[in-house]
Amino acid sequence: MASSRKRNPKFKVNPAFANAHGLSEVSENLDPWEKLDRDLVSSESPSVQVGNAIHEARRSGKLIVSNAGLSSVILPDVMFDLRNDLVKQYDGAMDGDNFWDCYGEEMLKVVDISDNDLSPDRDSENKKSPPIPAIPAILDKRIGCYTALQTLRIRNCNLHGLPWDVIQSLTNLSVLDAQGNAFTAVPLWKLPESIVTLKLANNSIECLGNDISMEDINLQNLVHLDASNNKLIRLPSKLEAPKLQHLILAKNHLESLPAGILHSCRKFLVTLDLAGNQLKQSMNLSQHANLQVLELRGNILKEVPVIHSNLSRLGLSFNDISSIEGLFPILDDCDEYGKTKEADYFRSGLRELHLEKNDLGSFLDSKTLAAMTKLSMLDVSNNSLENLPYIVGYLSGLEKIILDGCPMRMIRNSIKYKESGGLDTAKLLTSLRNKCDPPQAPGYYGSTFEEHSSKKVAATPPSVIEARSIVRKATIGDCTLDLSGRGLSGKLIWTELVDALVAVGDSDNEQRGNVVSIWKLSHGKITDIDEDWVNALPSLSIFDACRNNIRNLPKNFTALSLQKIEMQRNCMTSISLRDQLCSNVGSNLDKNLMHLNLSNNQIDWIPGDIFNFPVLAYLDLSHNSIKSLAWEYDDDLEEGRGWRQGLPSLQHLDLSNNSISNLGYLPLALAGCQYLRTLFLNNNCIYEIPLELGLLDQLTSINLLGNSQRRVRVKVLTQSCHKILEYFRDRMTPDELRDAVENHREIREAIQEETGCVEDALQLMRSKSDDNNEMKREGSVGGKDTLRSKNNGNHQLRSVTNVREEDTNIDLHESKLVQ
Repeated sequence: MASSRKRNPKFKVNPAFANAHGLSEVSENLDPWEKLDRDLVSSESPSVQVGNAIHEARRSGKLIVSNAGLSSVILPDVMFDLRNDLVKQYDGAMDGDNFWDCYGEEMLKVVDISDNDLSPDRDSENKKSPPIPAIPAILDKRIGCYTALQTLRIRNCNLHGLPWDVIQSLTNLSVLDAQGNAFTAVPLWKLPESIVTLKLANNSIECLGNDISMEDINLQNLVHLDASNNKLIRLPSKLEAPKLQHLILAKNHLESLPAGILHSCRKFLVTLDLAGNQLKQSMNLSQHANLQVLELRGNILKEVPVIHSNLSRLGLSFNDISSIEGLFPILDDCDEYGKTKEADYFRSGLRELHLEKNDLGSFLDSKTLAAMTKLSMLDVSNNSLENLPYIVGYLSGLEKIILDGCPMRMIRNSIKYKESGGLDTAKLLTSLRNKCDPPQAPGYYGSTFEEHSSKKVAATPPSVIEARSIVRKATIGDCTLDLSGRGLSGKLIWTELVDALVAVGDSDNEQRGNVVSIWKLSHGKITDIDEDWVNALPSLSIFDACRNNIRNLPKNFTALSLQKIEMQRNCMTSISLRDQLCSNVGSNLDKNLMHLNLSNNQIDWIPGDIFNFPVLAYLDLSHNSIKSLAWEYDDDLEEGRGWRQGLPSLQHLDLSNNSISNLGYLPLALAGCQYLRTLFLNNNCIYEIPLELGLLDQLTSINLLGNSQRRVRVKVLTQSCHKILEYFRDRMTPDELRDAVENHREIREAIQEETGCVEDALQLMRSKSDDNNEMKREGSVGGKDTLRSKNNGNHQLRSVTNVREEDTNIDLHESKLVQ
């Protein structure tokens, strides 16, 4: 029984409880437990939430400060300096973790600032003071320090814009999510070329470009564009997005769509949503073979669009369409059942057709419906239809018909309803079939056309059918040709699949293999790859053939413009690496390769031509049989092997788990890799660690454990990268430190030279390396009598820092090393 006691607006709180939790003993109109919950929630200030997010970002590389109570476009300083006070915080902690081996701001992959009200006039809304002119809320320009950023989310932040010049400089940015803000314009030409997903829904955007500019807007990698629920009137006339798959522009004020963007994305477009606009003219989408969903509801169209036979869902509700004739112009040259002059039958793959609330007359075009043999749902409600063609009854896949609001005078007696209230589609179809015999054409309910056909068509071999199915899947979505896990062995020769890739597509005169960008061959027993594959897949950007037995690659492999190669756990040797990947200087592969993984192969020396990749950022040669990195040049063969200067874009180098005993010029050569962040030399046979590694202060992670050396204790090598490098510098005498800094400077200057740089740099490294070895033989390294005092050490470290700051102005990308 419910209590009839009235709730007292005043609550008496236990004095001890109130004192412990900072509450008053009497609280009016507020339950004490509610007030306690409110106080506990408010106790976690934005600074605390940001601090927790920073701690997690150092570990995961993802800075998530969504719904953190941030209230200004000037974000906290700590978000742009993740390593601030980190050494002091963990100083002396030895629990096995490398605290400095963390993500810095320049290494972050994901930043999420969503659900924070960053509007500058947020606090003045409830004040009685005179209104202050609104200041546009533009996000903090310091986000430019996130140079490796791939995903930026700023949903529901009440922002008016972004620092677009800074956004343009984020060359790795692939996802930009700015939904639910107050943007009025977005300059698409200032987006980086790397952008893949752009979400701008629920803003106040009126334009996405500047029509006054005559320059083309090319978003070569854009796959997903969502600008729904805005105020768009038009799109840039010169916007091109050839890889666009999903274009969502619903709930805007568009009257037309530029022909240029529709033509540029004809090969990949999968979804086109233009619902709720002001479109008047129909569009021709007959070349969009991959288009699956077309939504045009809520416009003022009077004619149906021209569509491809592969379309799966067509939404035309709430328009002024009077007839469906014209969806497939090819039917003009066919008979009533879609038979062409070549005795073939045209069939559509359409499964859903929505025509609710249009201006359809007394009947539907029977010839158009006859081609929809796979139709499963037909909605023609709220029209003026009086009859349905009998052919509708023979559409074998039709499961649901919606006729609400239609007169249907001619078949009123055939319309039956279920006890649950819905239309009984099965009985309606049976009634329509009773009007006429089954048509003698393929694809209809009860048709015996195949049995009585006089034209005998040869059966397509199952292998060809399988190959065509694989290619069909590879030309939609992410355009991946996935042959992994199929048990392929020996030399890869699959004639049917190669033929299907070389075959010309239905909608253009281009071979289907041109669309494929990713090729997966992992988990097999492949030993060789035929050259025909390279000709069939000329547009590849990613090649994944890990966990095979590949010994040789095709001779024309370097013609591919690959950006990423994954070939770990194969049988590649140093000779095959030299001849098949590094031989053709200036090839497409040389110019584009950014990621190379050859771990767990049979490589025992490094070919000199591997240093000709100017944009290579990731190199993994771990778990091989490399014994020495000493540079050797054979005048007779005119080739070198070992490690030399080069790879100016290198960020990650893994040489772990080899048998390296001689590092050669590596410590000096890496001085030219200003972007290098990770260096793994663990589990080798290094007897003496070069102290020059301490000058590579661009590193954020270094691993030297598991080697044969005894000079540096394991306790030191398990500390942070910063402390390891500092330890190496402290073990050098002032003269050694000065000479090493000068050596690094001279190496960089030699690398910068446009002519003769290779020989000069090699000669210089050779001489500096000999000088260092001579000094080590004299026993000047590591002796207690040569250790610097603390003050001298600090002075030398400051000198190193100053030298490094001067050297950061050197632009190594302007130099082209050619041997």
